[in-house]
Amino acid sequence: EHYSSARDLALVAMALYRDFPEEAGLFDIGALRYGNHNIYNYNHLLGKLPGADGMKTGFTCAAGFNIVVSATRAGRHLGVVVLGQATSRESDIVAADLLQQAFSGQDKPSGTVQGLSPQDGDPPDMHPYACGKLRAHAVAVAEGDAVGPEAPAASGTGVVKVQDSPKNSASPVDYGVAVVHQPFPQFNPLPVYIGQAPGKNLAVTPVVADQTEITPFPAPPPRKVVHHRAPTRKHPQKHKRHEKPRRQERHHVTKHPGKPVKAHARSKAAHHGKVIHKKSTRRDHHG
Repeated sequence: EHYSSARDLALVAMALYRDFPEEAGLFDIGALRYGNHNIYNYNHLLGKLPGADGMKTGFTCAAGFNIVVSATRAGRHLGVVVLGQATSRESDIVAADLLQQAFSGQDKPSGTVQGLSPQDGDPPDMHPYACGKLRAHAVAVAEGDAVGPEAPAASGTGVVKVQDSPKNSASPVDYGVAVVHQPFPQFNPLPVYIGQAPGKNLAVTPVVADQTEITPFPAPPPRKVVHHRAPTRKHPQKHKRHEKPRRQERHHVTKHPGKPVKAHARSKAAHHGKVIHKKSTRRDHHG
């Protein structure tokens, strides 16, 4: 089984910005237009959180709702990874709160991402909260209508409470809730297409063949085709066990040797057992 930790995703995010700075603009595209359809980014913090410029969302029933968010303010580029939330609204609220605390100086770095040690234990199973029977209750918690249920911790030895809404807690989540409840921003969809750009004519450059004379290889001599006829083998006909016997040749039946009789006479004579051996037609007619 494959597991990814927040440390793993943070390292990937840092490597993308470090090694591919020219592609950083791909992460803050708010909407795409393909044909007659608009495809909006699932990162709902774009256009709401000041300075947000990426990066990626993810969801599975077992992992819950996850997000990697980056933002730039006053020349500082920070990122946050949030995993294992019951709703996408919850992951947005937590991410916005963590970024605000980092930019305001409330949270100060105590080490590097590379220096983080992996935690022991199985990852939490968010299926009951993200896709199961506790889904409705988790949505109510995100909307601020109920107290959050207890979800399994990453270590498997304790519990972590889902953060409460402003109705149930103090100021730590006020900023994130305010950001999430802002109106959805209006993005100018970036047109995308497959193949050649619409309305763009590509100039075709003619290719001049090389005039260098090329000596062809000599043609191979024709091959003689000799047809060999397989010998035929005559096998004697084997006697078949269930072969029907051949029809016996009928014999002439006469009362008087050497004198032919009519058919009805022959049958009558055969009935009385007067059977004469077959004689040739020439002898029957000539005595």
